[in-house]
Amino acid sequence: MVGFLAAVTQSPITSAIIVMEMIDSHGMVISLMAVALIAKAVSSRMGPELYQQLARGFLHPPTKSP
Repeated sequence: MVGFLAAVTQSPITSAIIVMEMIDSHGMVISLMAVALIAKAVSSRMGPELYQQLARGFLHPPTKSP
C-alpha cells in the first residue's frame, strides 16, 4: 500500500506516515520508509510525477485538428 501511494504521488515520507497511521502500527517504520523510497525511485525513473503531468495537460491542452 505504501509503495503504490509513494509511486503515484512521489512523496515517500507523506505516504509512509499516512499508511502508518492507517494501520495504527509504529513498529514497521523502517520497512515502510524503505519501501516508500524504493517505490519513489522506480517511479521517478519511469515517468513524470502525476501532478506535474496533470498540470501540463491543464495548462497546455492539446489542440484539435480540423
